[in-house]
Amino acid sequence: MKSLHIVFPIFLGTLIYGIMSVCIGPRSLWATKQLRHERDKVALQLKSLYAVNENLTADYNNLMADADTIGMYAHELGYVAKGERLIKLAGFSGGVDRSFETGSAVTIAEPRYVPEWICKICGFFSGLCSFFALSTMLSGRKSYDHRKKPD
Repeated sequence: MKSLHIVFPIFLGTLIYGIMSVCIGPRSLWATKQLRHERDKVALQLKSLYAVNENLTADYNNLMADADTIGMYAHELGYVAKGERLIKLAGFSGGVDRSFETGSAVTIAEPRYVPEWICKICGFFSGLCSFFALSTMLSGRKSYDHRKKPD
């Protein structure tokens, strides 16, 4: 019975600390879930950036090799080839779409968690409280057992 008086509070304090660490600590399931969410958000952004990169690479390759594309951009800038005549219409804003999408910035949120030292303190105090609770229960029991019966 005396070993239970010491072992149980140590076990309880360690159990509370372990549960808190696994559930809400810095390397807990909760923090891991938040990090996975951030990873998925970054992966989605990276996928959209790869699509933007493919479009810009295609535009670049067309400008480097395709004479018609080069001519279209040149006409938009006001250049004319020899023997060519352009008619500019007032109020008409046709031409090449120059709005290039470069993606957007992704902010990474730090995961929220309970610090390790708080988990340790909670485990320590729960063990300490159970030790005192057991001490009071056992000391109360001894006083009743050693009580003399009136004759």
